[in-house]
Amino acid sequence: MPAASTPPIQALEKAIAVFETICMSDAPMRISDMARALGMNKTTVFRILQTFISLGYVNQEIGTDRYAATLKVAAFSNLVLNRIEIRHIARDIMRALSQEVHDSVHLSIKDRDEAVIIEKIESDEATRISFHIGRRSPLYTTGTGKIMLAFMPADQLEQYLARASFFAHTPTTLTAPDALKAELEQIRETGVAFDRGENKVGVSCVAAPIHDYSGRLVAGVSIVGPTYRVSADFDTLAPKVAAAARSISMRLGSQIQSKL
Repeated sequence: MPAASTPPIQALEKAIAVFETICMSDAPMRISDMARALGMNKTTVFRILQTFISLGYVNQEIGTDRYAATLKVAAFSNLVLNRIEIRHIARDIMRALSQEVHDSVHLSIKDRDEAVIIEKIESDEATRISFHIGRRSPLYTTGTGKIMLAFMPADQLEQYLARASFFAHTPTTLTAPDALKAELEQIRETGVAFDRGENKVGVSCVAAPIHDYSGRLVAGVSIVGPTYRVSADFDTLAPKVAAAARSISMRLGSQIQSKL
């Protein structure tokens, strides 16, 4: 049997770091940028990229020195997402909510210390806001992320607060642990969370928790839109997103009642 704490394979760690950097980038990247971001030398990055190119996971843009992930990556991510049953359970409820409020609706889950969008329904408004499926954000910066923190066991929350590196993504981001803890307490009392442009300037959301049959929090659903529109309608949107979360939770067998 392998040892309980098998040492990591450094070459594999470096390869995965390069691959994740390319996949998370909003635009094709140069070798020099990747090397600088990862603290690697350019030769190592180049060799890793050549391997991924030969396997069909990365392409070099024609006539440039920039690299990007291929659709082969998307194919695998879609296979994983299709196995997440909650996406199919929630989709029609999300669509009805989006049509009612005329803003986009996102479904997110927790992965380590980030909230990850796994499903979305885009608004029919010309000024709609919608992020791509798979987008990751630090938990403390989003409505769904704060939902996940608020309903996390107390010991896990303290561990998170101790290890998190709080960074001001916008002027309204909560970066003080005490301020965040105070807001999380309010979220536990009301059952909804607000993102007041804390992850991206001009974008706000209202979020509510989704629980399964065991009472475990499994996801968060959020209404996402321009801050000027969402902030003016927080009181109206909060009970609507809470009702949608409750409906999804009931489909998962939850008996937990929303506070709104």
